[in-house]
Amino acid sequence: IINANVIRAQTTDGVLYSNVKNNRTSGKYTVQTLTGLISALDFAGVTVIPKVTVEGDRYSVSGGCLLKNYKHVAWLDEKENRGLSFVRGQVENEIVDAFYKGDIISFTVIQVSSNKEVNLDKGIDVTFSVRLEGYLQGYIMGKDKTAFDMKVIEEMEKVLEEDVKKEIQSIIKKIQKTYKADVIGIGEHLSKFEPRKWREIKDDWDNIFPDINIDVSVDVKIRRIGLTK
Repeated sequence: IINANVIRAQTTDGVLYSNVKNNRTSGKYTVQTLTGLISALDFAGVTVIPKVTVEGDRYSVSGGCLLKNYKHVAWLDEKENRGLSFVRGQVENEIVDAFYKGDIISFTVIQVSSNKEVNLDKGIDVTFSVRLEGYLQGYIMGKDKTAFDMKVIEEMEKVLEEDVKKEIQSIIKKIQKTYKADVIGIGEHLSKFEPRKWREIKDDWDNIFPDINIDVSVDVKIRRIGLTK
């Protein structure tokens, strides 16, 4: 990046900073400050930063770079990064497309919340409850599918819930089983709310994290209706 000749009259670092700052609520990549990066690596040893690709005199910021122990371990594509952002509650103004009765519906997410519950009764069981609110950006109407029908709205919400849940589960499986990288804050949660337990297991967390049970529930609420055809 430092050696790239990115379009004259725009310094690379300034352009990148402006781009990331102005799109901090996008799910396409995870905004990360230097202070936040160092803090995350010092505590958990893992973090995600934006992936920057340079081609000729142009660059793009998309997806993520997974770091562990200050080393690159994996690239995340946009969808994987978005799945992480959903479970961390860090997304706004993101469009989710899904198939409903043979047509694509576009759902614009305007608010995301994610709640984490940890149960230590039998091992370590974690439940993420993710809630998305937004509006339909566009969809095709028909005699059996009008967004003015609450039953249709509920069916659309269910389809979106299933798609987002699969997206989240896919990336959780990858970071848990393949990379053993707790970038979803479970260790941090234990250190704050179960400090005694955390002191017992923190030195072996890399081996424990891949085997804990993680469940995900997704609740989608369509609040407004956008373009129709």
